[in-house]
This record gives sequence, C-alpha cells and structure tokens, in this order.
Amino acid sequence: MESKWLEDYLALVKHGSFTKAADARHITQPAFSRRIRALENWLGTDLVDRNAYPAKLTAAGEALIDDIQQLLEHSRGLQRKASDHLKLSGSITVATQHSLSVSICPQWFQAIRPALGKHNNLRVNAGNMHDCIEQFLAGNADLLLCYHSPAADPLFTTEGLHSKALRPDALVPVISAKHEHQFTRTAQLAEVLPFIGFPSESFFGQLIQSSIDAIQAQCTLDPVYITAQSESVHELVRQGVGVAWLPESLVANELHDQQLLRLPLPEIALEIRLYWRQNDERTELKAITDTATSFTG
Repeated sequence: MESKWLEDYLALVKHGSFTKAADARHITQPAFSRRIRALENWLGTDLVDRNAYPAKLTAAGEALIDDIQQLLEHSRGLQRKASDHLKLSGSITVATQHSLSVSICPQWFQAIRPALGKHNNLRVNAGNMHDCIEQFLAGNADLLLCYHSPAADPLFTTEGLHSKALRPDALVPVISAKHEHQFTRTAQLAEVLPFIGFPSESFFGQLIQSSIDAIQAQCTLDPVYITAQSESVHELVRQGVGVAWLPESLVANELHDQQLLRLPLPEIALEIRLYWRQNDERTELKAITDTATSFTG
C-alpha cells in the first residue's frame, strides 16, 4: 500500500469526481483511476460505485473515510519519525528522477561534497517525477532535484519552498549510429520511424507528445515500446530499436563519441532545479544550496 493512494481517495471524497480529484492531484484521470483501484484491491472491497453516474461512494467507501484519514496521518507520522532519524544520523536525503540520478547526481555530489562536512552523507532516492515530488512534499526528503519546463503545467505549488536552477538541459531526439540506415533515407527522415516513448501521463511523455504533434507532416512515429524508465529507453535506443527523446545530459558522451546521433527533429528545452524548504535552517543544508548555485555539470 502507498500513502498516495490514501491521499488520492481523500481527494476524491473532497472533490466528488474523478476528473476534479485527478486535477487536484496533478495526474491524468486514467492514472488516478488506477491508483483508486489499487487501493480497493489492497483493501479487498470496492470504495466507488462505478455503475452510477456520476460515480459515487459505496457504503464501504463512506464507512472507511475516517479510517483512511487516520491511516494516512499515522503513515505520515511514521515517515516524519524516520526522516528525523535520518537527520540525526547525518543523512541529507534528496529525491530525484531516475535519469538525473544517473546523469547529474554523481557530478552534483562532487560539487557539494565539501559542503556536506565530515558528519553528513548524501542519500539519493530515485523514482518517477510524481513519486519524487510526493516524497519531498511529505517531508521524506530534504531536497528535491527535478526537471522543470515552462511548457508543462506546474506539478506542485512552490509556497513555502526555495528553488534554484542548477543548469539547462533538453530532451533531444536520438538514434543509434550503428542503425542509422534504418531510420534515414539520403539524409531525409524515413516516412515512418519506430518510436520508444514514455507514458502519456508522465512528465516526459506530455512534453514529447507536443513535439510529436508538431512534426506529423514531416514523419510518422510508430510507438513500439513505452516505459517510464529512462534507462530502459536509453538501452533500447542503443540496441537500434527506434528513435527516442532523451535528456541531453544522459546521452552527451555518446553523442560526442558518435555512438548516438541526433535527428533533425525539434528538441525540448528543460531546466534542472533544486528545491528545499524555507523553514529548514540547518547550516549544512544552506551550505549545499549555496554551493548548488555554481554547479554547471
């Protein structure tokens, strides 16, 4: 069971509809519905009568509202205790996306290492963007390192938070150099390109879809593999399965060595940002965030 399922259900109770609750939780309605179903499967009973229009809570759904609220509060209390223990043990926890944990975190760690001091260590929790944000907002991480794009809707409010841009990045369309002949014709793109993508409800997926819509007259992308894991997308590109948009920071070395090639398709501007709480006045945290200003990767 995940605490976000409980938060989703209470949002549904508050807003009275899947659409409004999904908007409030900043996820797509299909993803929201899957999480409500996951909670129902965990509890072993239906909470929502989906045969009614509009959907309404079942008798069990009504009866369990207070229990779910108490369970969520208890879960948050346990998380705060665990977080406090990590702080006492000298761990600074950063929640970050899988791709950034590979491409940026090792360099960033070297840049901030002097600021950590002798008695502190960096703990990196990698996940998808929504999970990272929820972990940070729930107080289970001291820092949030994630992508930002002005083209995407804000995924969370920044009230009570400070943030800094660490460096720019971009999603760039790449293919394997070994398999270039499969995707190009005399320097022109093939009419149909096999495409490795991210789920439409994911942060990368939403951004990439806007680029796909813009190039429909130029070529057709045929989805052959969809996954939320950027490492899997990266490996499939290496294997010559198709074209994909990947963070430039993740593929920079392979582009330089011409193991991967950039296609003449639009790239998507991104920014890597670091977030922390305004009321966290620990000296070591301030040292880290001050050091972050000069990080360029």
